[in-house]
Amino acid sequence: MTSRLLFAAVLLAASALACAPRRPVSHASVQATPGATAVRFDDHLGFGLRLESISVRVDGRPVFRQADTGHAPVPRDLGAIALEPGVHTVSVLARVSVACGLLEQPRTGVTVRASSSFRLGSAPAWLGVDLFARAPIAQPSELPVAAFRGEGVVLGLKETRDASLPVHPGCSGLEPVAQATCDVDGFVADARKDRDVVRLTCSSDRLREIHRMRDVLDEATLVTGGDRTTNELAMHAQLRARYAEARIGALAAEARGCAGEDELAADLSPPAACPPDSLTAEGDR
Repeated sequence: MTSRLLFAAVLLAASALACAPRRPVSHASVQATPGATAVRFDDHLGFGLRLESISVRVDGRPVFRQADTGHAPVPRDLGAIALEPGVHTVSVLARVSVACGLLEQPRTGVTVRASSSFRLGSAPAWLGVDLFARAPIAQPSELPVAAFRGEGVVLGLKETRDASLPVHPGCSGLEPVAQATCDVDGFVADARKDRDVVRLTCSSDRLREIHRMRDVLDEATLVTGGDRTTNELAMHAQLRARYAEARIGALAAEARGCAGEDELAADLSPPAACPPDSLTAEGDR
């Protein structure tokens, strides 16, 4: 009798589970990222030159950053970044050191900055950053050069990126205010992920101001649509709404500026000057 009751209870539980509503499964994690562009790196600096640090960004968003390449070499594949088809900007900031004379020490540093606009299509693409020496013997400041190459992209464009378009692909297709909010929210998330305190503070301040401007915009919309709104109140509300919309666009542009290129150089101490009596590359000529 006990075994029959137990068997019936098991059947009842199985029936209940079969009839219970199933929780929907999210497929967000397995969806293909639109426009994922791979970024690669090549070090062709050659004899005597040593890469000390490097930062690579696309549209101001960090792709790769390493402040001490002596202990951990820079990988060939720097990562991938999701981009919409259109015009974008890639930039590199690197610190390269060169020996002052014939010995390994002392050394002096050279900062390399380079950027290029490129157009991305809808096909899979990759973008390459290449560091190389312009000449085997030259002044230290003239030695290292950065160049860009790629496949599925058109490099060296004179046109610049449309500032009204969002940097983060997930923000495309929204109305302007929502698009700006989404984009700045993405900058805050990027900075938090990279633990970049300066960029996080800068972009967070802009995001808070955007939310305040959205409150002004909502209030102005309510006044304009009210039953007891006079023409004068409606006109003032429209002016406030236009100001709020313009300010939100300006704040989004300012947030893009928060992703500056100089924080890597700020992390490093100024390069030491070569002693006057050292045999420099310039003295070899």
